[in-house]
Amino acid sequence: QPTEAHWGGVDAGDAAEILQSGTAIQIGDSAFLALGFSQVNSEAYTKAVNDFAARVADLDVTVVSAPPPTSVGVMVEEEYLPSLNCVSQVDLIGYMHSGMQEGIVTVDLAAALIEHNDEYLFFRTDHHWTALGAYYSYVAVCEALDLPYVDIDTMEVMPQGEFVGSIYADVSRPHKLKKDTVDAYIPEGDIRHQIHDQNGYVRDWPLLIDKSDQDVNTKYIVFGSDFPMTHTVNDSIPDAPNCLIIKDSFGNPLVTFMTQTFHQVYAIDYRKYYGIPICDLIEKYEIDYVLFMPNLMATQASGGPGMIRGVALAYY
Repeated sequence: QPTEAHWGGVDAGDAAEILQSGTAIQIGDSAFLALGFSQVNSEAYTKAVNDFAARVADLDVTVVSAPPPTSVGVMVEEEYLPSLNCVSQVDLIGYMHSGMQEGIVTVDLAAALIEHNDEYLFFRTDHHWTALGAYYSYVAVCEALDLPYVDIDTMEVMPQGEFVGSIYADVSRPHKLKKDTVDAYIPEGDIRHQIHDQNGYVRDWPLLIDKSDQDVNTKYIVFGSDFPMTHTVNDSIPDAPNCLIIKDSFGNPLVTFMTQTFHQVYAIDYRKYYGIPICDLIEKYEIDYVLFMPNLMATQASGGPGMIRGVALAYY
């Protein structure tokens, strides 16, 4: 079982100790990054997904939009978000998805995770979600697609120990933050994992890399580094569908769970990948599902939707 069970429902009311330093927000023993709303970038993301869906309309592929939320939109009570210069991530996802064309499957991962925000879904010192947060998002995607999913309680836990993440040094009083722990989950099956590096080389690579005896800052790398593309095959379920995920580092722990539902999982990092446009890979890799899963910060950032569009469509 996970080494940390509970966190959520952070109260940012009058009695809370709130310290803001740039985009970093410290509420008691937890740190967050502020997230606002960009109409221009939101609509650019929506258009990228719509244009991709139109480009592959004649292919037998299902297009999914399921951008991961960030901790402030899930763990902090929504009524306090405006005072933190943040927006409702449920509303933000709803805005982007409201403009998507019929046939695209949209999944509100913020709403899905809020249902579990009494659990340890996000790190307190880092901007990423935990493997448990990734798991509940995987479940939400599978439910939206009417696909089976693994019960996390049947998976063996690989504890990595104490973790100090990316926001730790950005807050005013880091010594008050409660340190994190990282747990990975070992997938079942005959699984092969390969990386495609920046030089175009393909190498066999472990899906999970034990970092339990490494520096506290490196523990998230148990889920892998940000390679341009990874290819993971579960030979124990050869008749299962294949998927391709357009992701960033939030997607790394997702792959572990995806292997329990999909025969082949291609994960492409839109920040690193410069290969053939994804719209031209569907038939080559026999892809059944394409999942757009950039985290919400990327969808709101200048240049983020452009990178996503470039990977998916190139100059189309």
